[in-house]
Amino acid sequence: MENNLQKYRENEVMKKVFQLTLVYIFEVVLLGIEFTMIGKYQTSTRTAFTITIIYISNTLYIISALILKRSLQFRLYPVIFAFTITMTFLHPFPKKGIFMLIKLLQIVVTISRAIWVFFFYESFRNIFDWQNFLKYKSNQRLIGK
Repeated sequence: MENNLQKYRENEVMKKVFQLTLVYIFEVVLLGIEFTMIGKYQTSTRTAFTITIIYISNTLYIISALILKRSLQFRLYPVIFAFTITMTFLHPFPKKGIFMLIKLLQIVVTISRAIWVFFFYESFRNIFDWQNFLKYKSNQRLIGK
């Protein structure tokens, strides 16, 4: 019985390792594409493509944080997202009105995501603390010390 449980745990660990390997490979590739695109050929099409890459790479970052259940990586997500998204906005806007409207909508989406993280931060923190408590059988915040 205990041998089967050990094999099950090893299989679960290998599944997580495989998932994380795929996530990190995609994350590194998208980060490389992001670095090559930012600062080059900043037209409306290129900027939209760059923002799409930024969204995808940041989504992979948060997925890896959730798979690993790392609270620090999850807490750093808004900072990293804000930094990478502002890299696109450092370049001057074209004089087209529609493009300016799209940029303003992207800023509104970014602010709404930050507000969402702010409101649900405590519940996410409780989830991560509970997972760590189950994993390590000790957590000073949950125990009250």
